[in-house]
Amino acid sequence: MNPAGLILDGDRADGAVSAGRTDGRLQSAAELALRLALAGLYLFAAWGKLADPLDFARAVHNYKLLPASLVVPVALALPPWEALAGLGLISGLLYRGAVCSVLLQSGVFAAAVASAMARHLDLSCGCFGHALRSKADLGHIVLNGATFLASAWLLRRALKSAPQRLRPLGPRSRATARI
Repeated sequence: MNPAGLILDGDRADGAVSAGRTDGRLQSAAELALRLALAGLYLFAAWGKLADPLDFARAVHNYKLLPASLVVPVALALPPWEALAGLGLISGLLYRGAVCSVLLQSGVFAAAVASAMARHLDLSCGCFGHALRSKADLGHIVLNGATFLASAWLLRRALKSAPQRLRPLGPRSRATARI
């Protein structure tokens, strides 16, 4: 094998050329780029909503998907959840949870915008709070669909790279040590 990580002619018994570790490096670079892009997107979205929670509560209400009693709790809970997901993507702390969170949120956001469009509601998406106002439209469905696919790919890589073992809650015994 040469220093670039490629297996060249003569390095393999069959004489074939393979990109061995190079593919892994490209995937790692793509993973890092996606993590940073999604983290930036979610941190920016959280910041815009946290800056004006009342405006975001109005945006949530305008979708007409939640009972009035849930609008304010959702409007207050969603921005910190987005911020935690963004921080998890950057830091790697609770990484799988952060990726699952982005996957779930992007799916729900796409469904909410699609629902508003199907009901012919003319409203601001509320995606970035007061920081960036835009109409809920097909572009938002595409953005959330791309975010969904990117986070699904990241989750797949995370699950393949280091599977976690299930361990029982409570004292470890010989009978449960290999679960």
